[in-house]
Amino acid sequence: MHEDQFKHQIMGIEKGAGITAAVDQAIKDYDLNYRQVNSSTVAMITELQNAIKEKRWIVVAAWQPHWMFGKMKLKFLEDSRESLGTAEQIKIFTRKEFPADQPELTRFFSQIHFDVATMSNLLMKMQESKDKEATAKQWVADNRSLVASWLK
Repeated sequence: MHEDQFKHQIMGIEKGAGITAAVDQAIKDYDLNYRQVNSSTVAMITELQNAIKEKRWIVVAAWQPHWMFGKMKLKFLEDSRESLGTAEQIKIFTRKEFPADQPELTRFFSQIHFDVATMSNLLMKMQESKDKEATAKQWVADNRSLVASWLK
């Protein structure tokens, strides 16, 4: 489907990355007449931005959370076979005594949660920022109710 428009290519990132292996697996699982073109994350994003600007068709190996989803209108292709994996989670582990030693941090880490849109927006702001600390402080100020919910 649309192989010619996509030039039978999926723009990938560095060889050895987990997503690179997953894209190779998806090509096999779905018997696609595509090849993955590997380069770097920066090169893939540059190619994506150029294709959008030039209104060219493109498929890229992308993942969330990532700032590119806050900056560009992108959509994931369906993956009914889960060749590209399923949603992952970030988990926090501590030493046994940590909750007693740091109850405020324990409460914070047990309640912090970002939905995909919020995380993508924050990552985009940080990517564009020349002063990361000031950007983070401004983000906290702009999202006081969310941050407060992590501190209850």
